[in-house]
Amino acid sequence: MKKQLTQPEVWEIAGNALHDKEYRDNYSEALAFVLKDKTLKILDTAGGTGFPTFDLYKLGFTNLSVTDGNETFVKELQEKFQLEGMDIQAHHSPWQELATKISEKFDAIVNVDNSFVYMDGWNGGETPEGMENIIPRIQLCLKNFFEVVKKNGIVVIGLGKHYVPTYTGTNRSFDSERDGEHFHTTWTAEYDWSKRVLSWTTKVESEASEGEFVKKAYLITKEELAEQMKAIGFRKVYILEPDDTRDNLVIGFK
Repeated sequence: MKKQLTQPEVWEIAGNALHDKEYRDNYSEALAFVLKDKTLKILDTAGGTGFPTFDLYKLGFTNLSVTDGNETFVKELQEKFQLEGMDIQAHHSPWQELATKISEKFDAIVNVDNSFVYMDGWNGGETPEGMENIIPRIQLCLKNFFEVVKKNGIVVIGLGKHYVPTYTGTNRSFDSERDGEHFHTTWTAEYDWSKRVLSWTTKVESEASEGEFVKKAYLITKEELAEQMKAIGFRKVYILEPDDTRDNLVIGFK
């Protein structure tokens, strides 16, 4: 019988397969272009396995903090930062509660790698259907970001370029190594734009181990996200479509 991998283990394997050097370099360079000032106090609200925090740090953005809604990820991130001698604090906080969990204010908040749309579904929360039910959920997270960023600060949200109503599904596969073990990862996603919900299945398997999870995300377009950022108070919102990245960047100025 194969070892059953935990959810964090499955995502670490799958995420590392996705986040190859080219992906990380292109994405972090796009963020560096947006952020510009390397002295900015930055909060990465989707810490996960460390992307893009590690990459921004290597580019000279060293005034960094991280949050994640998964306590296991937070613990592992803090251990990784300490091991690398990086002075970065990792905190546990769902985005819906960010303003009550984090007392500091930041010059910039980043939420990238297509994480935002999993605001409820990543940790198994209820994901209501229909735009009329999804908008309040989106606005709740955006309001928390707005509260935690300083006046004249910016919020950068990455949204997949495939988040368009003509896109109905995808199947992808990756191969990677982890501690000398070869893994094959498959992604299957089904998009229901009538309900505005995506269902994403990730399977990871090696000769000795296997794991699987199913996550749900909301389906919104970059224009709709920009509209919601304006609606909750951002004075200016821009959409940047960087070359050689899988995400568009929706950027709000407080």
